[in-house]
Amino acid sequence: AICSRIRFKMRAISILSLLLGAVASAPFFPSGREYEFNYQGRLMNGIPELDSHYAGLAIEGKVLLQALDQQTFKLALRNVKISEFNKKLSGTREENWRLLSIPETEEISSEYQTLLETPVEFNMVNGEIRNIKVSSEEPEWTLNFKKSLISLVKMQTSSERSDIVSNQVRSQTGSLPEIWQVMEQGVDGECENTYEISEVPEYMMETLTFGEIESKKCEGKKVFQITKSRDVTKCTRRSSYMFAQPGKYECERGNCDSMWQKSSITRYIGCGQSAQQMELEIILNDSELQQNLMAYNTENAVTGVQQVLKLVETRNSMTSLPQISSPRTLEDLFYEYPQVTEGPKTTSFLKQQQQLQSQGSSKKSFKPLLCDQILSKISPSTLKSKIVEKISEVVRDLKEVEHFEKKHVSSTVNGISKAMYLLSTEELKSLYSEVKGMNMDEEDRETARQLLLESIVLTGSNSAVLFLKEMILAEEFSPLRTGVVMATLPHYIQTPTIELLDELFELVKSPVVHKYETLKYNVELAFSTLVNKACLSDNEARFPIYVYGEFCNSETSQLTTKFIPYLVEQLNSAENTRQRESAILNLGTIGHESVIPILLPYIEGRSERSNPTEQRMAIYSLSTVTRKNREVLLPIYSALVSNPTEERNVRIAALSMMMYMEPSMVEFQKLATSTWFELDTEFHKFVFSTLKSLKEIEVSEMASYNSLFSLSNKAKIVFHLAKPVPGLISSTLNTFTSEWLKELEVGYHMHGSYSVLGDFKYAYGRLEYFLQKLEFTPIEFCFGMQGTEQLIEKISKIFGGDSENPLNKLHPEWKKYISSIGLKSKDETPFNAGAWIRLFEDVQVATGLDIELLEPYMRAIKETRPQELKEKICGKTPINFVKVNNWAPTEIIIPSDMGFPIFIEYDMPAVLSVRGDIHVDCSTTIPKVTFDIAKKASVSSQGVVGTVGPMTKNMLAVGIQEEWSVNYPSKIALEIEQGQLRITYTPNQYVKSNSGEIDLWAYSVKPYATNKPMIFEDMTPIVKSSETKLIESYSEKKHDVWSFGESLGLDMKIEMETETDFRDLKSMMDHLSLYQYNPVNMVLFSWTSTAMKHNGKPSCRFHEVKMSYMPEQSSTKKVEIEMSMALGYQGKNQEVSIVQYRPSQSVSSSIMTVPVQSSNKHHQNVHQTIKGLRIEEGYGLSAEMEIRLEGEQSRTFNYKLTGSHGFSDVEQKWNMQLENEQEMKICIKGESEMPLLPWRDLESVKYTSSRDTEFSYRNIIGFGQTCEEHRMEITGTTSTSTTQKEVSKRSTSSRKCEEATREVEELREELKNTQEESSRYSELEEELVREVEEKNEYCRRSLKEYSLLDQVEFQIKYTPLPEHLEKYVDALKTVVKGGLLPYLSEVESGNRKSNEVEVELKFNPRYNTVNMVLVTDEETIKYSNIRLPSELENVIPLSTSERLSSQVSTAIKGSKLSSKCLIGNSIVQTYDEKSYRYELDDCYHVLSADCRPSVRPSVLGKVVDGKKYVKVYVKNSKVELEPASTYTTSRKEYEILVDGQSIRLNKNQRETVKSENKQVTFKIERTADDVIVLETPYNTVIYNGEEVEIEHRPTTESNLCGLCGNNDGSKKSEFKTSSNCFAQSYKQSALSFRVQDSCSSLSPKMLQVKQQQQICMTQQQQKQTKIPVTTTIQGLTSKCQRTKHSLVRQGDRLCISQIPIVECGTSCTAKSLIPKSVPFTCLPAQRERVSKLYEEKVKRGEILPELRNMDKTFSAKMSVPVSCSHPGL
Repeated sequence: AICSRIRFKMRAISILSLLLGAVASAPFFPSGREYEFNYQGRLMNGIPELDSHYAGLAIEGKVLLQALDQQTFKLALRNVKISEFNKKLSGTREENWRLLSIPETEEISSEYQTLLETPVEFNMVNGEIRNIKVSSEEPEWTLNFKKSLISLVKMQTSSERSDIVSNQVRSQTGSLPEIWQVMEQGVDGECENTYEISEVPEYMMETLTFGEIESKKCEGKKVFQITKSRDVTKCTRRSSYMFAQPGKYECERGNCDSMWQKSSITRYIGCGQSAQQMELEIILNDSELQQNLMAYNTENAVTGVQQVLKLVETRNSMTSLPQISSPRTLEDLFYEYPQVTEGPKTTSFLKQQQQLQSQGSSKKSFKPLLCDQILSKISPSTLKSKIVEKISEVVRDLKEVEHFEKKHVSSTVNGISKAMYLLSTEELKSLYSEVKGMNMDEEDRETARQLLLESIVLTGSNSAVLFLKEMILAEEFSPLRTGVVMATLPHYIQTPTIELLDELFELVKSPVVHKYETLKYNVELAFSTLVNKACLSDNEARFPIYVYGEFCNSETSQLTTKFIPYLVEQLNSAENTRQRESAILNLGTIGHESVIPILLPYIEGRSERSNPTEQRMAIYSLSTVTRKNREVLLPIYSALVSNPTEERNVRIAALSMMMYMEPSMVEFQKLATSTWFELDTEFHKFVFSTLKSLKEIEVSEMASYNSLFSLSNKAKIVFHLAKPVPGLISSTLNTFTSEWLKELEVGYHMHGSYSVLGDFKYAYGRLEYFLQKLEFTPIEFCFGMQGTEQLIEKISKIFGGDSENPLNKLHPEWKKYISSIGLKSKDETPFNAGAWIRLFEDVQVATGLDIELLEPYMRAIKETRPQELKEKICGKTPINFVKVNNWAPTEIIIPSDMGFPIFIEYDMPAVLSVRGDIHVDCSTTIPKVTFDIAKKASVSSQGVVGTVGPMTKNMLAVGIQEEWSVNYPSKIALEIEQGQLRITYTPNQYVKSNSGEIDLWAYSVKPYATNKPMIFEDMTPIVKSSETKLIESYSEKKHDVWSFGESLGLDMKIEMETETDFRDLKSMMDHLSLYQYNPVNMVLFSWTSTAMKHNGKPSCRFHEVKMSYMPEQSSTKKVEIEMSMALGYQGKNQEVSIVQYRPSQSVSSSIMTVPVQSSNKHHQNVHQTIKGLRIEEGYGLSAEMEIRLEGEQSRTFNYKLTGSHGFSDVEQKWNMQLENEQEMKICIKGESEMPLLPWRDLESVKYTSSRDTEFSYRNIIGFGQTCEEHRMEITGTTSTSTTQKEVSKRSTSSRKCEEATREVEELREELKNTQEESSRYSELEEELVREVEEKNEYCRRSLKEYSLLDQVEFQIKYTPLPEHLEKYVDALKTVVKGGLLPYLSEVESGNRKSNEVEVELKFNPRYNTVNMVLVTDEETIKYSNIRLPSELENVIPLSTSERLSSQVSTAIKGSKLSSKCLIGNSIVQTYDEKSYRYELDDCYHVLSADCRPSVRPSVLGKVVDGKKYVKVYVKNSKVELEPASTYTTSRKEYEILVDGQSIRLNKNQRETVKSENKQVTFKIERTADDVIVLETPYNTVIYNGEEVEIEHRPTTESNLCGLCGNNDGSKKSEFKTSSNCFAQSYKQSALSFRVQDSCSSLSPKMLQVKQQQQICMTQQQQKQTKIPVTTTIQGLTSKCQRTKHSLVRQGDRLCISQIPIVECGTSCTAKSLIPKSVPFTCLPAQRERVSKLYEEKVKRGEILPELRNMDKTFSAKMSVPVSCSHPGL
């Protein structure tokens, strides 16, 4: 019953639809009548904002329409005239193309007239075309033109009553509604048309028809207008051809805001008593395509179409029309492309797609603009000859140096690549052989060969791909070229059919590719990239799928049966990390949902063989599909981020990927709050920097469609919840930045991160461009490295020849201790380095290195004899390299409303040529190297839009060519002789003495219009064609020349020819404002700096700038630069010596010191400048540079530099002199004196007077012809003010320090009186640790406050300045006074001392402000509370309690320069700031040691009678720091022994001591408060008898162990035993480092603690503790097999299987298949809405039992899976 009602309702709607259709069609074309129309049509291309210059065509003629019956019509043309033009047009309003007068049309040949007059017959029901009968002999262009006329005359009503807007339906039965919408076919596809009926006043008839119809024509009748508006964004099918690279458009399909806009409006105007009875008088069609060819805010190119069908006569008799010869029936109105195969032509667009898909890959490729008429003119042999000729031309252009910019090399090469699209594989092979045999010298022939191969890659045709495949298999290419070719193929391939993918897959598996490991991995990566783009990408503009149909998709069987199983096998068979990383990257790059279950064990680190490196790779490999698989991956990544036991860089990788998956607000809140409990300091920095950078991005800095918008908003909300990290630059950082230049409509989004601490170090960067609505990523890269220590050791072992056991190099005592405690080396991180880069989203290159790969090369180098090495390096090496790219190949064809194609092409070709030789002359001690190389680069950005003329087949188009060229023909020789570096510049071999103008650099923008043959015919780029005319804007052209270089004997000039409106300072400032005055923006968007409009905005009008060099007119023919220098050093109680590099004939050379030579002027200068300082230690430098210009008028310029810097205990001096004999001298001389200050003793600092903390300095600057001509002397002091001392006494830090100190003492006393076994004891221990941490922190703050240098006073005395400098000084004064005006508080009279300035600064660190008093001869100005930048907070003022380097480091990177460990009174604070209680006894404990197999510097300590003893071992040396027998708390004395030698130091004394074997240098200092500071090459030990502080140098790896922890930036793994196992408690860990040697034994309780079981887990055991992913995998594989109805299309009908059948999911394949007969029911074609409803239900997997009750339409035999399985499981 339900089905009967449905059928009845459908019949009723069909009848109503037919009725409405009849009503709609009847007023226009009743049956049995003939209608004659006058037709006028124009298609014009121009840039109206520049000029009224257009290229286009016009057609005039008569159109006959015969209504044979209510459904059958015939259409024919008569007396057709056509014109094609390229000229400037005039009219009433030149900015409007519709109102311009076009050239008169002309008679056409009888052949074309016959073709156009051949009628077409079409069947139309309800305004919908059912079929069209045409002649098989009719060419595509006439057929498409006639189809457009059919579209023009027809009007379609809605097929379903419900589609009509209910409140606007007329009340009369069968009447048309006022507004209705319908999906209607046209030449451009099936899109939504909106019809509107309106009655207009009679007097407007003439205006509405542009004077074509007079108002009296409708006298006594009503005038009606039916408007048909086409919405190209709402299309179910399209006939446009689109191949667009790179990126994707963030806009609706069809229209894209300011980038392109297509509109189409057709108006039907007639007279009658009602709309239903109106008689048609005229049809007006107006269509416009606005296209921005530059992708930023500049003038648009416009393509306008205007058609007029004016009714001339209506007849009851029919004109006799010719018969349709060889008729064929078409099924649609879609645009018809040229036939690609022999045989009968297709009858529908769908069948044309099938024909294209079935075309063989090796044959000539389909080109949508080429018809038989053009192809008939181009034979393969002719085309090949032209290509060879053009390649020869480019080879000549790359050799010649004159006027390089006029040769347009990049455009020529781009044209060659386009022409080769027409050649088959065999023809390309023939062409290759022809080029290899060209009659030219060998070097030119190699250039030609490279040009051809590079151009073939750019071609992107299937035949070109197969040619490249054959070349690779024949090993015609080097492995490097093969890798480059394969890496770029995904960027250029235009039609990746399954057949082509299969061909490439065979290449991937070939032995030629597998011969080289790196090549194999990159070829597999390129193939994976191509599969992802062709089958899984959702970018519909990437490939021409509208014309070809879908090439493949996620359900294509080859993916799950061939491609993915192959990569899974590669992963399973991988033998090392490098191989597994490659296989993981390739699987992730494919991005198919079936790879996720395969990679999940690696993502979670649970794979049997995986490690953190592979875990990171698995996470990053899925970067392109994270958003698509968000539901699966986001929970896993979130769990990894939240898991503190995961390796740091795995968590970083997971968080980085989460940022591209739109994490929720909950995730952001969790991230922010977790920072307060994060144990890993470096990961905390990563999270905080992520939130901070996102929070700081303003809405105005983002493109409206940027995904960063949501992240930034969430970060702003949660940022206050995060724990801050101080500093400007962090050791681990993740940052986002964005910029949007509103006026230019361009922007970028940059993401960068790095980590420089820990075993794994990496850097990542990603730049994303937003050009209007186009989003793409030009570059993304990552470099990573770990285990460098292993590499260094391996290099040392191989080249140093040192096979001795590393333990034998250690001090015997330390070696014995190692054995005593069983110190086990930390598991060495294996060396692994990798680099990955992705260009323009689909060109990927990856490489990796490890010891296994490098060791054979290192051994080969070692075994190479010096003579062999010389033979390989020395001599002349030819260089001949050509690289061609096209970073943005784009070809779009949109059928116009006239049926002619509108093509849009954009290319960005680039040609780089490096040619010449490198000559290494080894006849001297140090080889002389000469680079005789010509370097040329040609890059262009070229956009063109237009159509193809129907008569000439010429391009009728306008375009813009933006071009850059670089031409640098130089010869450079480098030579080092007798300590002098000589660099010689001369023109290279291609520059002759009579050479004309050489353009070194050129840039141009040229708008043009053209009427030229297509590139396939004449092989001439548009910009070089004589048929191309430049479009001259309304602005006058200006020409300027600036000559320079005369003083150097060089004739050079910068020449500019431009149509810029204004060239003054105001226009320049307006232009800079477009980039927000930011030089980074100007560099990133440099191509937008074109000619300017009057408002400073860029314009595509003519603009040309170039820099030229004229060798013939230049007197200087050679430039020689000679540099020499000497570096000297004076040690304490030593003479000055010279540091010198001593080359050797062997592989190794050395750096050594030699005595000063009296005959060497540099040596004497160094000696004099160091001695002139009168200091204990210092360095000196003497350098000279002489520039000789040789030629007709030789000149010499000489520059000398002498400088020195020296220091004693409290004094530093410096001296520098820069001299130019021809012009002036600059001298700088100064000194500073530092006070003797305590380091650690807070009480001493409190009572130090301000004078005792005073730093004094003096600096004298002299300049002029002599250093005394002009002089400036600066003297001053810096000190801690009395006010600061008073503030510090009352500060919170001082009070808290005192309270914490008392609390600590009380807790210590309570601990002494508490039983260790009691629970209270443990509580007291924890409380003591907390209090000691607080005490240390507050006392450190208090110490810093007491020692802040908040008071600065200095005086400047100067002689009168030169006039030209005085102007700048006055300007600077004005700027400073203006900037400080808001802080001005008082002005008084000055000091009346001419040429003298006094300045007093008083810093207020609490508010980060400074007060300043400025005293000059005229006035005293007082400024109050000058706000300092927030970045300077906690930096200025400086403090005397820390080294300057440490304070700067803390301010910049948020942490100390060195990691510190403090061993105090029973409390140990580790490098990673984890504190615990442990009391040292009289046995030495390993406080800190390097736990690598070699070197192993270490610090040991013990406590005897409450005083600490320290031993420091470095290599084979030992330093002992002990309290002397006379040591007391108030009077500290020490015993310092270096290898048994006693060192005596007084307060503020510093000594440099060498070890007994002279291999190690120690620096030992005793400070004013009796603190010993010992500096070793690896660390610094600070010792005062009661506390030991160890500073670990940041240059060494974190392979530490001992009581101080491992210094890995994380608190989670501090407590390990000496055997490298996890301890159950900190006491057990500490006791394992206790050396039982001549000391007391452990108590039974402590012995029991030490013997507790240790946890020693292997890597595999650690993996087994992780959360399994089985549940996740099961959830994915459960989708493997499903039961659902099958869908089949039969013409316009949707057919559904009446019974559900088994199907395999997109990630699975069938194990076996069985044949089965499946019944189908088909829904009526006119029931589009019902069909769509059922289709959606089937796709959702719903079971529809009602289908069984419907009529069976047909049965089909199908192969149905018995069961399905996952390809990787």
